Amino acid sequence: GDSLMDRVRNAVYYMAAGSADPEDLSQLAFVQIFRSLGSFRGQSSLRSWASRITARTVMRELRRQRLHRNRFADSDVADFEQESELRVDDEAGGRRASVRVAAALAELKPKYRQTLVLRFVEEYDLREIADVMGTNVYTVRYRLRVGRKNLGRLLRRDPLLADRSGRGKR
Repeated sequence: GDSLMDRVRNAVYYMAAGSADPEDLSQLAFVQIFRSLGSFRGQSSLRSWASRITARTVMRELRRQRLHRNRFADSDVADFEQESELRVDDEAGGRRASVRVAAALAELKPKYRQTLVLRFVEEYDLREIADVMGTNVYTVRYRLRVGRKNLGRLLRRDPLLADRSGRGKR
């Protein structure tokens, strides 16, 4: 029920970071899950099965959108940052940092962002990620390595996040 809906929305939010309306993508994923219920065979948990459908739906829709629009507009990024502020933890200083991390994720190429999200947000193992993304474990390992390196570089450039390491000015 509620927890499955929350998982779908959370996965959509991070996978589509900055490139689409998360509510529209969540609704698309829910429709696809509902339409596919007859094919659920119980070989995995319902949560895992729904997460795979969600990931495939988001990736398919983002590919479709990329065919129609090759770059982000500044207003899309601003909309994403404003929207993301409503979704992150309301912890004192952690809230702004979470928004900045989400914004850094949005700068990654989709294949790296989606691989990182499936691994560290959805907690998939490498074989599950390979299955969802239609690739092999070696490609997943490579995308994780490159994605983490690129995300780390972006986060180190962010003054707010660099200051949080304790080496910034007081």
